[in-house]
Amino acid sequence: MTQDTAINIIDWNDMLQMIIDDGDTVDGEAIQQKRQDFCRRIQNSGGWCVVRLDKVAATVVNDMWKCIETLFINQENDEHGLIRGFSLADASANSKLSNDKRQSGYLHVQTQLLHDHQLVPRSLKTLVGPCGMEQAASAFQLMSQLCKTFTSVVNSGERCPRDAAVLRDRLLYEMDSTLYDEPWMSGTYHRLCQYVSGELQTEIDDDTSTGRRLLRSHCDWTIATALPVSAIPGLELYDPSTKRWIRIEQVLAGMHHSNATAADAASEHNWNSQYAVVITGSWLELLTKGETKATVHRVISDPTCREQRMSAPFFMRPRESLFRQVDQEFNRAVVDDCDALDYRQAMHKLGDYLAQQ
Repeated sequence: MTQDTAINIIDWNDMLQMIIDDGDTVDGEAIQQKRQDFCRRIQNSGGWCVVRLDKVAATVVNDMWKCIETLFINQENDEHGLIRGFSLADASANSKLSNDKRQSGYLHVQTQLLHDHQLVPRSLKTLVGPCGMEQAASAFQLMSQLCKTFTSVVNSGERCPRDAAVLRDRLLYEMDSTLYDEPWMSGTYHRLCQYVSGELQTEIDDDTSTGRRLLRSHCDWTIATALPVSAIPGLELYDPSTKRWIRIEQVLAGMHHSNATAADAASEHNWNSQYAVVITGSWLELLTKGETKATVHRVISDPTCREQRMSAPFFMRPRESLFRQVDQEFNRAVVDDCDALDYRQAMHKLGDYLAQQ
C-alpha cells in the first residue's frame, strides 16, 4: 500500500480496496486495519487526502482539462448563457463577473449526470462539441466514484453511529427511483471553472501565502468534494494541527518534478492529471458525529503566474428528497412544513438534528 506521510497521499486502487469487506478473514482484518489507520490520518490532517490516480483515471482527468480549456476558448459563443460568474464582491453564484474584470472570482458551467448517463445542460455541446460532452460525463462519473469511496472509508470510523452509516448508504448508493418524487433532481454537480484575479481584491500576505484571494476560506456544505489538481497552484488546505495553510498544488508539483522518471517525462498526461484532492464536507462531519471535521480551504492566486487558473470541483450533495429519507430512517418528523422551506434552510435543520443524535 502506497501512502506518503507528509501530505497524506494514497493510491486510488488502495483506497478502492479499503471498501472491500472480507469479513473475519485474515485479509479482511488487514483491510479493516488499513481503513482505520487511513481514517485517523484523515482526521489528523483536517479531513482531506490526495489520491494518486491510475493511468485510466488520469486519462479521464486529462481529457476533462482539455474540455474545460475548449469551453472557455469558446465562451464568446455562449448564446445560451451557460457560463456564469461567482464574484467575491457579493458572494453570488450568478454575479456579472464576466462584465466586470475588476472583480475576483471565477466563471463556471455547472453539469449534472442524469440516470440515463446523459450530461446536462445539453446545450453545453455547442461550446465543447460531442467529444467534450463525453469527456465531461466521464469526469463526472470518476469524481462521483472518488467521493463515494472516500465517504465509505471515512464513515467507517469508530464513533460513527450505525444509523448514520445506514443513512449514508441510502444517500450515496440507493438508486431506486420509487424513493424520489423527482429522481432526476440531484444535489450533486460538477463545476467547470476558470478563475479571474481582479484588480480590486486585497492582497494576502501571511506566514504561508502571498497573492490575491480568489475564494474565501470556507467549508463545503457537501458530503465530500473532489478537487482535481490544477496545473496553476491556488488551492490551500488548512492544517488544524499546525495552524498553517498548505498550498497543496504547489507541494505536489514540487514532489512530482523532483521524483519524475523518464516514463513520466514521456507521458502524454500533464502531471497534475495524476492527482485529485478529496475533502470532507459538513454533511460527512455530521454523519461521523464530528469524528472527521469538514475541511477548511480557500483559493489564493499565484502572483508569479500570468496564466488563468482552471478548476473542476465536484460537489457530492444529498438529493432534495433527503428529508423524507431521514424521516424513514429515524422514524420521526425532522422538518416541519418541509415544503415551506428552501433547500438550504432544510439542510441546516437536518444538520442540527443529526448533530444532536
